[in-house]
Amino acid sequence: MNLRDLRHLCVRELENVRSSEEVMEAKLNEKEYLKSLSLGWSRDRSSCVETDEQLLDNLCPHINLKRLRIQNYKVKHICCSFYGSSGVCAFPSLKQLFLLYMPNLEEWIGVDDGCMFPLLHSLEIIGCPNLRGIPTLPRNLRRMKISDVGLTALSTINQDCGNNNQQEHFKALATLTIKQCEKLEYLPTEFFRKFNPLKFLCIEKCPKLTKRGISDIQLPSILSQLTIGSCGDLEVPLLWSADLASLTCLDLLDCARIASLPPAQVCAGWTMLSSLEIKNCKELSSFGGIQALVSLRSLEIEGCDKLIEVSLRQPPFPNNVSQKNALDCFLKLGRLSIDHHALLLMEPLRSLSSISRMTLLGASQLTSLPEEWLVQNHSALYFLSIKNACSLQSLPQSMTKLCFLMRLLVYNANLIQSLPDLPASLRTLCITGCHPVLKERCQENIGLDWPKIADIPDLTIF
Repeated sequence: MNLRDLRHLCVRELENVRSSEEVMEAKLNEKEYLKSLSLGWSRDRSSCVETDEQLLDNLCPHINLKRLRIQNYKVKHICCSFYGSSGVCAFPSLKQLFLLYMPNLEEWIGVDDGCMFPLLHSLEIIGCPNLRGIPTLPRNLRRMKISDVGLTALSTINQDCGNNNQQEHFKALATLTIKQCEKLEYLPTEFFRKFNPLKFLCIEKCPKLTKRGISDIQLPSILSQLTIGSCGDLEVPLLWSADLASLTCLDLLDCARIASLPPAQVCAGWTMLSSLEIKNCKELSSFGGIQALVSLRSLEIEGCDKLIEVSLRQPPFPNNVSQKNALDCFLKLGRLSIDHHALLLMEPLRSLSSISRMTLLGASQLTSLPEEWLVQNHSALYFLSIKNACSLQSLPQSMTKLCFLMRLLVYNANLIQSLPDLPASLRTLCITGCHPVLKERCQENIGLDWPKIADIPDLTIF
């Protein structure tokens, strides 16, 4: 086999290379057909940092390389000598670059007065907590992920990089993920104004982000997925961004500055939003106008303490029946998951009448099921799950009214001692952590409750 014709090469445990001369013997700079190169060092090793740096500088892959992955590299600098010689352009054919788990890396040096990776489509930098800066980004970058990196500011776009006569160079970023960059303070305005093709945006655990230099956040109308999580001053402006007509999925995670969801006039513009997840937003106290989300089919709420406080102050059931018709489209035949039953007392959840899947998480304080609310949804509800039902004393006698219920799952139900009559539609019944009395009553053929469950095909009680 002629190694000059290599297309893909993966080299691991590079700390075992004895000298720079041994590296140069590989002659990677002569392998013009090599398209993919992966270089890895062991994570737990004691090799000399200086040796690592010399090794990488002497590898010098061929400039035709299209995919490069470097992992567990322990030096402080990536220097321009690694890019080889191609005039003023570093790796002119490179399309994918991965820099992974380099805890000592502080500086990534670009090409002086030149162009870095003009064809680069995908960039991932993960686990480089001391990296202070990265070179200017190529203009046709389509996917970027930055996670656990020590940047205080993200680089701008090089508008002059590459051959502008090629149509693909006019394509811009479609996916942007920035996570756990706790020193990051600034994002360029290009991320909110010029990247019209942006379809996926995730910013999490960047609590120092500010609006410096950003007068108005205007996310592109074709954005389909948005995740906002602990991103400082950008939380509220990102959430209230107008013209998100293509948004299908919205996740709000650990947002400390969002006190209310947007009003109905904003939500009404999110005509395609089908999934909304809200977790650990401690200051959130209002649902705003989410009843205007006509396409919503999945809603998850967890760890929102102030929202629960407001819920506990609401009047108990029964409902005002006249309010229900206004919510015919909201979560129709949809999925609802909440971590406290009191949230069902707040509008618009209170007036829901066509939920098909219901999950109660962390129901440790729940002594009885929200009977009226369940019956209110009887014509659609086919799945009901109660997690950690350690305080639940019984299932309601009205269970038979849930005439479409097919799956009932109750976990850690150590206080329930008997079962009511169950709907004939039930096909799966699972009750775990049972009281000994209930186990005895459900014994096959002889238990007092056995006639109530004998016809259920999928039965688990223990």
